[in-house]
Amino acid sequence: MKIQVLALVLMLSAGAIVQAQERQRRGYSQNSDRWALNLSEDQKAQMEKIRLESRKSMLPLRNEIGEINAKMRTLTTAEDADLKKINSLIDEKTSLMAKMMKVRAEAHQQVREILSEEQRVKFDTGKGRYAERNMAGERHGRGRPRSNGPN
Repeated sequence: MKIQVLALVLMLSAGAIVQAQERQRRGYSQNSDRWALNLSEDQKAQMEKIRLESRKSMLPLRNEIGEINAKMRTLTTAEDADLKKINSLIDEKTSLMAKMMKVRAEAHQQVREILSEEQRVKFDTGKGRYAERNMAGERHGRGRPRSNGPN
C-alpha cells in the first residue's frame, strides 16, 4: 500500500513539473517581461485603488450569491421542491451576476484609462491581462474566484 501511494505521489509530482516547464517554455511565466505591463509606481497605486474599490463593490454581491446558493441547495434537495421559489432564486442570482459583470467592466475601463498606448495594446491583446485580473482580485486560472489572500 505504501509503495502504491508513493508511486502515485511521484507520478503527480512529475506531471506538475512537466506542466510548469511547458508553461515556462511557452512564455506564461508571470516573471516574463514579455507579459509585463511595466507599470510606473503611480500606475501601480492607481490600479491598487481600482482593485480595492472593485473588491469592496463585489463583496456584498458575492455574499448574497453565496446565500442564494445555500437556499437553492436546500430547496433543490427537498422532497417536494418548490420550483417557483427555485426559479425566483435563479432570477435573483443572475441579476447579482450581471451587477458583478458591470463592476468588472467598469474596473477594466478604469485600468485602460491609466495605461499608456503601448501598455493598452499589450493589455487589450491579452498579454497584460493577468495583471488586471490580479489587480481586480478576480479569477486566477480555472475554478472559483479567490475569496481571500494577498491580493
